[in-house]
Amino acid sequence: MHLLLFLAKANPPESRALCAALQRTITEDRIWVYYEVAPLIPILRQVDLAKAGCPLQIPPSRLKTTVPGQDAWIAAGLGLSRLLGENGGRPAASEITALLRQLAKDDFAAIRHSPPLLYHNDMTAKNSRFYWSEDFGYALWLRLHFETLHRG
Repeated sequence: MHLLLFLAKANPPESRALCAALQRTITEDRIWVYYEVAPLIPILRQVDLAKAGCPLQIPPSRLKTTVPGQDAWIAAGLGLSRLLGENGGRPAASEITALLRQLAKDDFAAIRHSPPLLYHNDMTAKNSRFYWSEDFGYALWLRLHFETLHRG
């Protein structure tokens, strides 16, 4: 996805070829090595991909995680994507407001205790590695808040 976005500006014909390849293989496990249980970045990248001419749809089975505390971040990513017009219509303002309040509760405790999981290493590796980001959580909250006010 990241390479496709680079190619969209640097080499549009190659980006179209990569888009076609991604569309054919998006359901294959090998595509999800770093996002198997961390779908937030691919969810958010859908908007950028569509703007770059590659309306890639993530399979519904990949929009879930088994990692505790990540459901709110997936909901935030899907909500933002929908607000930006890319995933099945606009969410209800009350739905987004409730999510924003949930994440902001107790001085943003959710961000500190369960920040967004951005990616991980290969889950078959001997040592598991997970990469979390509080900063990304605050940024996502702010963007969701801004888009809700801007579009609401």
